[in-house]
Order: sequence, then structure tokens, then C-alpha cells
Amino acid sequence: MDGPNVSQLCEMLDTVWGELPGEEVVYRWVEWIHTSSLPHLGFDNKITLGPDIPTHKGDNRAISRSLSLESVIPSMLSYSSKKCYQVFLEDLHMCMICLNQSKGSNFIKLPCQHLFCVKCMETLCRMHVKDGTFFQLVCPDTKCNVSIPPYLLKRLLGEEEFERWDKLTLEKALDSMSDVVQCPRCAISCLEDEDSNAQCPKCCFVFCSVCKDPRHPGKLCLTLEEKLQRQQASGKMATRGMVEDMISVKLLYSNARSCPKCQMTISKTDGCNKVVCSSCGQAFCFRCGKAIIAGYAHFRMMINIFSAGRAKPAIAHFARSRSSLPGNKASTGAHKIA
Repeated sequence: MDGPNVSQLCEMLDTVWGELPGEEVVYRWVEWIHTSSLPHLGFDNKITLGPDIPTHKGDNRAISRSLSLESVIPSMLSYSSKKCYQVFLEDLHMCMICLNQSKGSNFIKLPCQHLFCVKCMETLCRMHVKDGTFFQLVCPDTKCNVSIPPYLLKRLLGEEEFERWDKLTLEKALDSMSDVVQCPRCAISCLEDEDSNAQCPKCCFVFCSVCKDPRHPGKLCLTLEEKLQRQQASGKMATRGMVEDMISVKLLYSNARSCPKCQMTISKTDGCNKVVCSSCGQAFCFRCGKAIIAGYAHFRMMINIFSAGRAKPAIAHFARSRSSLPGNKASTGAHKIA
């Protein structure tokens, strides 16, 4: 089929498309080509075949067999997406958070196709970035938990807020790796070897990843009491605050539990024994450490979901003493009570 004939087909397909604007057209195109294209071109009785002419004058789309199916389908899908997005920008939508109506240009469409206004999403994202609850950066719909992708977070957050999210997300990812520890001197991430030792790539300090003291091959890690006695005997405990810090650490760890999912150390100052990790959002029983999926069924066998001996309040010096904590990771004690 030569170029002029294909040009006629293109014009007729445009006419079919224009008859019902906004409706699906591909099926009608296929049906028309199958039943009416040959009579439209005057091929009622016979078709004269000839050589394929590479160049012709007419509709630029009228190039017979010039495009493969693999290239045509993505092009059509891309065109359809652009048109749907244009319609979305012009239509009115209701935000399910603030219940206000506005044009689509003032809305954010998440990958799950749920819609929320930009103002509400900005407030939501900034709140979670400020609080460090990154695991809650998901679709606000109650029946959906699709994460908000980074490209949308960059649009919704300010430059400093996005940098904070990026930095803390990396830190949380490193904390979740069992063979990564922080240098007690400069807080740089280091790889732990099979002997529980690590060397800082920045300051070259070689230390024990369990107690954070200098490497001590063949010797057991010192307990907090032993560390306190050694510091006092050597006269290095120059201030009362240093003694209080070490006592605070001891009190904290005597009343703390590790999250069953991310191993973050969590302290509880009040409330029932169902707690939620502030790092990963995992709910678990503070008494036995068992992960809890939902509800309070785990506590039905107990007389009371409150501990007989309630955890003592953690002393606020923990954050300043983090570098000297034994174990792998620690939380500042911030947590949620479900």
C-alpha cells in the first residue's frame, strides 16, 4: 500500500476519533480497519501490489510498516498518560484529609493512585521528618501503606528537611546492618570483623564493637561497674557528671528491651507493655520481647497488661553517653505506647 492510500487511512482514523471525543478509540479503529478500510480506499474487487516506496508526500504518519509493535505500544501508553494527567490537573478533587475541593494542580497523586492536597501532604511529611518517624511516611489512606517515593518527598519537603530525611534514612539503613558499628570517637560507620573488632576509616581507631573500648584481644569486655571502678581508680573521673552518665546507662539498660525487628534498644517509662519501636514501627511486648502484629490478643493470658514491676524512668543522660554504651545500637528512649 502506497503513501497516499495510508494517508487516507490516517485521515479517516482521525475522523473516527473525532466522532466521540474523550472515548476509547483503539477498538473502534481496529474494527473500522478490519471491516471498512479496503472499501474506503476503493479496493472492492482487487488490490494492486507494488514496491514499497521509502519516501512519499502526504501525512507524516503514513509510513507503512515503518514502526515496530514494541515501539508503538510504549508511545501510545505515554501519550495516554500525558492526556490523563492533563485531565487530572483541570478536574476538581476532594482531599480526604482536610475535605477541601480544589483543582488537580493543587493535589499530589501517590503511586497507589490516592489523592491528597499538597498542603496536607507537606504538613504530614514535615511532621514525620521532624519527629524522625520515617516508617510513617506512607499513604495517609487508612487501608493503604504504600511508601511515599523520594521524588515526591523532595517536592513536598524543603531543602534542609529533605537533606535531614536523606541523612537519617542512611543512618537507619546502616544501623539495621549487623556488621556496621559506629566509631566511639568520631561516629563514623565502620565494618565489624568476625572477632567483633572494627577500625575507623577516618581516625584509624581500632576498637571492640561490643564495649566500644580499645581492642582487647584475649580479654573479656568490662562491665559498667568495672569501667566505673577503673575510671575512679585512675583519677579520670574529673566531674560528677561523668559518674552520673555511667550510672544512667546502667539504669537504662537494666530497664530496656531490644526491638525484635531492628534490634534498637527501647526504654519504657510508663504505660502498658505493648510498645511500638520508634525506629521501625514494630509493635512488641515489653515483658517478653515478642513481636505483635495487631490488637491485644497476646496479653489475654495475663492478669494485667501492666508490669508488676513497672520499668523505672530512664535518666536523660543517655543521649550524651551513647558512644560508651555496650551492645550494638540504642534509642534515646523515645517511643510510642499503643
